[in-house]
Amino acid sequence: MKKILIIHNNYKIKGGEDTNISEEVKLLEKEYTVDTLFFNNHERIDLFDFISFIFGRYFKSDKQIINKIKKF
Repeated sequence: MKKILIIHNNYKIKGGEDTNISEEVKLLEKEYTVDTLFFNNHERIDLFDFISFIFGRYFKSDKQIINKIKKF
């Protein structure tokens, strides 16, 4: 069976796209093996976030994505 990994960033205020993603996952699960990785913007910005912004990479999420892909 084909597998799909969906990576999505939820917004601070839930909107149409966030709802759309959950509906799309349900639809895709009918035909595929689906796994998800969701990030959110609910946390306060700290020094680590600022450093990540300067380097153009968010190291926390990079590590989570790499681990998820390895497992998937």
